[in-house]
Amino acid sequence: MGYAKHLVEPWGLLVATVAGGAAWAAHLPALTAAGIGAGVLLLKVALFGRSKREREPAERQRPIVEVDRFSDEAGWLRRAVDAEREFAEVAGALPPGPLAEQVVGMTATVNGTVDTLHRLAGRVTATHRALARVDLGTLAADDRRLRAARTNARADDVRAELDKALASVRDQREVHGRLTAARDRLLAQLESGAIGLAGLVARAVELATSPPAFPEADPVTDLAERLEGVRRGVAETDETTRRVLGLT
Repeated sequence: MGYAKHLVEPWGLLVATVAGGAAWAAHLPALTAAGIGAGVLLLKVALFGRSKREREPAERQRPIVEVDRFSDEAGWLRRAVDAEREFAEVAGALPPGPLAEQVVGMTATVNGTVDTLHRLAGRVTATHRALARVDLGTLAADDRRLRAARTNARADDVRAELDKALASVRDQREVHGRLTAARDRLLAQLESGAIGLAGLVARAVELATSPPAFPEADPVTDLAERLEGVRRGVAETDETTRRVLGLT
């Protein structure tokens, strides 16, 4: 409930009216009585604001990465962040007890997974930009021209220089291929991670609102295993693409 709603919330208005009425009954001036009633209402709103700030966790420090705002990676990252927030809300809404403690205990893993997805999204953007600097059409034309020149070259030293140039073209094409494969894997993992976290939220909501279909099942363990599957997939992609892209 926001501040405006608290100003018109029935119990708050009732308390303010009673306080103002008591002041008026004590033969205080009408304006003074009205002021007391208004002061009580404002105090209630101020206390609500303080309790709200105390309940809300501080904004977490995110990994500092650059992600193109309207890119695919940015869209998947937003979905992952939304799922992270919703999971925390579901965990915080559970009644006190063992279930709440176990679900709340998973939030750190969810947070860490989303942090890793931030890094992956930054790598996708960086890879897109690196790929834009490599023109495959130009490289293909260079390859044809250099091969023709080598065929027609008569001097060994000329052929050696042309071989070096051909090797450079080949290296650039191979780099483009590795970057493309890394980008595709990163995007696939971003999509999988975001959708997996959204599914985790749906399962947590189900867990919080309805008993398991089979009493012998352990729904919390199932939830934890689902989360571990998402975390492991994201972590493996993080490590693999780190090696491919030569990151430390």
